[in-house]
Amino acid sequence: IQTKEEIVKIREYAKCCGFSFGVSRPVAMRGWADISEIIGVSGEIYAPELTVAIGISGAAAFMAGIEQSRYILAVNSNPDAVIAELSDAMIVDEYQNVLPELFEYLKQWKR
Repeated sequence: IQTKEEIVKIREYAKCCGFSFGVSRPVAMRGWADISEIIGVSGEIYAPELTVAIGISGAAAFMAGIEQSRYILAVNSNPDAVIAELSDAMIVDEYQNVLPELFEYLKQWKR
C-alpha cells in the first residue's frame, strides 16, 4: 500500500460492505491506521470464510492473525512472496489494477 488515502479507501469499502478490516504492523506504524486495527500476534486474530490480503508479504506475525481463515486470497505483485505459499489463491499484479474489479465482485457477499 502506497498511501494513507489508499488505506482509507479500503477501510471505507470494507465498512460499507460489513466486512472486517485490519492492517499489518508496518501500516499502523506509519500512522496510516490505528494500532487497534493490527492483525496478528500483537493484534487481532480472525477466522472468516475469506481473507483478502492486499500487499501482504506473509510475515509470520501477521499470518498468525489470519491462518484460521477458511480461504486466503492474496493480492501481491511479487510471485515469490511468502504469502504465495500460505494462500489458497493469489493474484499476481499491482493491487491498484485489481481492486476495483475485486471489490465489485465481493459486493455479492455484502452484509
